[in-house]
Amino acid sequence: MEYTGSAYEGDHKNGRLEGSGNYTFPTETKYEGELKDGMFQGKGTLFFPNGSKYVATWDKGIAIEGKYTFADGLPYEEENWEYCDGYDRRFYTEIKTGLQPADDDEHNWIVKTCRKGWDEYVGLKKTVPPTLS
Repeated sequence: MEYTGSAYEGDHKNGRLEGSGNYTFPTETKYEGELKDGMFQGKGTLFFPNGSKYVATWDKGIAIEGKYTFADGLPYEEENWEYCDGYDRRFYTEIKTGLQPADDDEHNWIVKTCRKGWDEYVGLKKTVPPTLS
């Protein structure tokens, strides 16, 4: 492990990773589950640094069946995928809770820093290059 930058806590058999364990990759991706002969075997979960996870059944280190869940709780579905497709560009949180209006801080920021129209700017006009005005 010291050569690869990985870490392992769990069962061993004949000096190899075997049984239940937690394996951490140098990328901070973590595997929790069953191992056999140093490979993922049986049921186990990969936890990614961004908060997403992949729960799978493994055979000799290869996922034979699994389910990926994004950090916001959205499960990936290969069929009937309705998240941000060509017809509906909303994010999962917008589908789940609806499109929320801007709060006062966001509204003030928009009014202060964004254009109202093609010929009217709000905020510091000096920041707009003369070639664009």
